[in-house]
Amino acid sequence: KYDASIHNPEIAGLDWKDLTDEEKSTVPPVLLVIDREFIKEVGWKEIHHLLSQDYPIKLILMDDLAPDRYSALTEYSTLFAGFLSALLLKNAYIFSGGLHDVDHLYDGLMEGLHGNSPALFHIHVTNFEQHTRPSSDLASYSRLASDSRTLPLLKYNPLRKSDFLRGAIQLENNKVIDEDSVNMEMELTDGTKVNYPLTWADWAYTQKQWHEAFVELDRGENWRFIPEFLALTPVERKEVHPVILRWDESGVKYYRPSLDILKICEIIIDQWRTLQELSGLLFEFPQKLQRDMENKIRQQFDGEAEKLEEAYTVKLAAQRHDAMNVVKNQLKERLIMLSKMTKNQLEN
Repeated sequence: KYDASIHNPEIAGLDWKDLTDEEKSTVPPVLLVIDREFIKEVGWKEIHHLLSQDYPIKLILMDDLAPDRYSALTEYSTLFAGFLSALLLKNAYIFSGGLHDVDHLYDGLMEGLHGNSPALFHIHVTNFEQHTRPSSDLASYSRLASDSRTLPLLKYNPLRKSDFLRGAIQLENNKVIDEDSVNMEMELTDGTKVNYPLTWADWAYTQKQWHEAFVELDRGENWRFIPEFLALTPVERKEVHPVILRWDESGVKYYRPSLDILKICEIIIDQWRTLQELSGLLFEFPQKLQRDMENKIRQQFDGEAEKLEEAYTVKLAAQRHDAMNVVKNQLKERLIMLSKMTKNQLEN
């Protein structure tokens, strides 16, 4: 009976780390296609353990991005935390994408699958049964998922060695990556054009399970788009309605989303900002530098203003002194003239 440890001790003693990159490339990867239920059953701890190894284990999460309405808030938070922890391992290839950007999807799959490191792919797949309006365009829902920041397009390659995550995280395939929201130019009933910001609420509106969580409002009510509403204080929020807009043959309709939807919108925006920060698009230093520069300019301006005020005061005092001297001289001359006139009158 063949026993590698006896008959081929050199082969038995080989470890993955002992292989060259060329030798590793000849070994087919272990491919595992998973869904959200798999993650719930196995847990992120086991997934992170796999991704921390050196073996080419490739996990592909096929996701319709439609978790159950009553657990959606928790699931979106948990999923992002799981992917974020996988990023922080700095060992696995991390990717997210969909059919609306085929080049990004193809390049990411090829790069991740052919690499020697473990990989985690998050790919949106449309489940038309979840949506209110079936579409013949398979990419349309993936595009909305990306534009609403529900599933940002992301690539992280651990082979791009860097001491900082922002040296390897790529968000360039997303639209307007330096903004919170992707805006669409739309026209209201009165002809006014607005920049309408897409949010997770727009994604939720397409799903059957969330439809009853939207209430139609009258056109004249005081409303704000969701990003603007979320930026308000709790007191200010009481005075306005957050809305999404929809168009049909009768014109523009205004819908107010439920509180649960607004909470998820806030989380999704915060997650996007976290990715911006990790990629280097958003971080404290430039903002702090801006504040420091503003303070420095203000102090310099105040110093210059103080010097100008002091110089003006000195100049004004000198002008007053000169003016007083002129008045004194004129008064002296008039008094002399007056005294002469009085003397002449007395002599006569």
